[in-house]
Amino acid sequence: VRLRWRVDELSRDFDGYLVSSVGRSLRADTVVVATGPAMRPRVPDVADQLDPAIHSLHSVDYRNPGQLRNGSVLIVGAGNFGAEIALDLAATHEVILAGRDTGRIPISLGGPTYRATNQLLTTNTRLGRRFAESVHAGKGTPLVRVRPAYLVEAGVERAPRVVGQVDGRPRLEDG
Repeated sequence: VRLRWRVDELSRDFDGYLVSSVGRSLRADTVVVATGPAMRPRVPDVADQLDPAIHSLHSVDYRNPGQLRNGSVLIVGAGNFGAEIALDLAATHEVILAGRDTGRIPISLGGPTYRATNQLLTTNTRLGRRFAESVHAGKGTPLVRVRPAYLVEAGVERAPRVVGQVDGRPRLEDG
């Protein structure tokens, strides 16, 4: 396991891969890229237009409910990360989860279907590349561990997408 090692290039090397960085390289039979889409925070332009009194943070910076003030919490983005954070906060805060339905991948983590899906959804397959493009195009990551019913049971309120601001406050798609 290599921690805190910046990878500059990943390329095919015969039947494996060559992982390269400044002054270092490593050959591997298998590479797992586990950075996730949150490693490069995508912050919508509207975030800069919100009232500075609104405490906001990106999912990459979220650790626990103690980081937030008392009161209701609006989570912008109903993909997998947003849904997981909504569940985490629902026990201590009123939670509103804003965003389109991103769908759900109906498989159990670690099972045979999950392992087969991991083989299909790689950058080596057309299906995997289309899936990645869909996620990066702002459509959101489908739910994996979280089921929509869990959100309902926890009391998480759903709302349309945030599309702008009015007087420094978020404005939803439905006005």
